[in-house]
Amino acid sequence: MKEGSLKYKLWFDISNSPHVLFFKPIIDILSNEYEIVITSRDFSHTIELLRSFGINSTIIGKHDGKNKFRKILGLFKRAFELRSYIKDKGNISLSISHNSYHQILASKILKIKSITFMDFEGQIANHIAFRLSDKVVVPKYFKREYLKIYGAKNVRFYSGLKEEVYLWNFYDSKDYILELGISRDLPVCVVRPPAISSLYYKNNNLFYEVLKYVSKFSKVILIPREKNDIYKLGISKLLNENIFIPNKALNGPRLLYWSDFVISGGGTMNRESALLGTKAYSIFQGIKSGVDEYLESIGMLKYINHPTEIKIEKKTKFEKLVNEPTVLNEIVEIIRETIKTT
Repeated sequence: MKEGSLKYKLWFDISNSPHVLFFKPIIDILSNEYEIVITSRDFSHTIELLRSFGINSTIIGKHDGKNKFRKILGLFKRAFELRSYIKDKGNISLSISHNSYHQILASKILKIKSITFMDFEGQIANHIAFRLSDKVVVPKYFKREYLKIYGAKNVRFYSGLKEEVYLWNFYDSKDYILELGISRDLPVCVVRPPAISSLYYKNNNLFYEVLKYVSKFSKVILIPREKNDIYKLGISKLLNENIFIPNKALNGPRLLYWSDFVISGGGTMNRESALLGTKAYSIFQGIKSGVDEYLESIGMLKYINHPTEIKIEKKTKFEKLVNEPTVLNEIVEIIRETIKTT
């Protein structure tokens, strides 16, 4: 532990499931040097994952749905709830999130220096996060013109993908698919629906066509974003004996590593799959991210317009693409440098 470093207090706000995996190794390292405060939001599998990793957090607020008016009200409501909670926690040196607009706004009100991470250009709420944050940290593949559009002032770049932070030391020797009780008589794929409650969601009929098609020729592990997504998506008529819907949060990296291919309407799962050596197909309909364009260029991600573009086949080898903590070390050092300037 660095002498005198505990005088600095860091505040992490974890508001979505993928951020749990991203921040865990960062918190593990920094908790040996600084005092840590963690808040979270009850959304998707966030709380379940935090608990499974033994990460203690104070739950404040929940997701506000898709309605824009409710989102705006929810932004201010949770921001002021965070403000009320944090103002009694002593002097916070730095607030850290992956585009938690609520935390960034609360930090601005409390005059706490904030740093936000982001890797997707198509999120319209970047206008809030990038303009209010003291520092914006993005992967080097992030399209520069969007930093200007969203008003980012102080920008730092890291050399890879955010998913490298927690996948670099991933190792698994037991077939997770068999552990789940799913046979391998057919190829196994993971399907993730589009984020229907997000601001950037657009009607996506391709998702239904893909689910119907691939479930004829493969075992499908369908991973809803929220518990009632099956109802919201109206897919009950498409369900068949080849579609498996987990009743609890699964180990994401193990699931993707042992699957034969992955299809997602979002971004994180496709990027995780690519880094784990599993071919990914995107059914996302919106602005294509710079990170995804990079993955396309190395042949690990394919955007499709029709289900027949998917190669339904078994993997011939299980081998991930990243094995060094380069991005993790870069991000931890960026945080340390930011603390020094507070």
